[in-house]
Amino acid sequence: MTISLALRNSPEVSAETRARVHDAAAKAGYAPDPALSILNNYRRDRQLIARHSTLAYVTNWSTADAWRVGFPSVFFAPAATRAAQLGYTLEPFWLGAYSSQAKASHVLAYRGVRGLILAPLPHGPGGLRLTWNRFAAVAVGPTIVRPVLDRVLHDYAFSVQTVLRELRRLGYRRIGLALPARIDAITEHRISNSFIAETTRQAVLRGSAAWLSRDESKPSLLSWIEKLRPDCVISMTSSAHSAWLREGGYRIPKDLGFASLRRLGDHDVSGIDYGHEQIARSAVERVVLRLQQNELGIPAWPQHGLVPGKWSPGATTATRS
Repeated sequence: MTISLALRNSPEVSAETRARVHDAAAKAGYAPDPALSILNNYRRDRQLIARHSTLAYVTNWSTADAWRVGFPSVFFAPAATRAAQLGYTLEPFWLGAYSSQAKASHVLAYRGVRGLILAPLPHGPGGLRLTWNRFAAVAVGPTIVRPVLDRVLHDYAFSVQTVLRELRRLGYRRIGLALPARIDAITEHRISNSFIAETTRQAVLRGSAAWLSRDESKPSLLSWIEKLRPDCVISMTSSAHSAWLREGGYRIPKDLGFASLRRLGDHDVSGIDYGHEQIARSAVERVVLRLQQNELGIPAWPQHGLVPGKWSPGATTATRS
């Protein structure tokens, strides 16, 4: 029984014993029968789901419901749907309800919750201090950097490359990236680095520039637009920035094109469909896989899944002569 548990990476067997068993099995040339493994996994998974049928969507915002009006809200519904398809229930779990994250970990474990989906943090990169060896955890987005866990996030660099390619095809040449420094930090500089690299490499785009300002105000943005005089603006905060540009007298797309790097139901806006549903689904699938393989705790080799966005033409860009 111990050998069987060790080969399945069961936490009931010490890490040292598991390593010895795996090493001995490798030396003996042992390989599991794939068909039998599928049957055994099915039986075990049904037992696992019966005992641990709830996954937690862990939030660390200012109140229990603050995340519902913030960015994390877009991931919950598709994650809950995918969890249900796999036989689980996904429930919100607010860390702020407990005196410490160690206490929160104890409550989760007492409830039989072993799988965690970690929602994006509210104020940029940071960490959590849960008792990780009790859980299989996957972070959504780039904000949880301590500890380094499995995570699923949008492929920002790919999206920048896609937007620039489409804008160049439409005839735009002097492109501005409106990206506040705060968001640049949250996205680990993936957007700004990709933008600078692409506009430097492509000679026809070398008049382009990025606004990476700590001053996120409307006057700051409009002042930069006046100085750069771009023919198109790329933004992560499409609703606010496009409104400010219109209030500043710019007719979109007649005077100025506008493209969003994060379309979330903004069907009239040109830009990238963010893929939040696929990000959420992938996070749930990764947690369930780790549970099935008894992979609890901080992974030795964290896996980071990148979900690419898709260009959607919208009505805020136009072909230029």
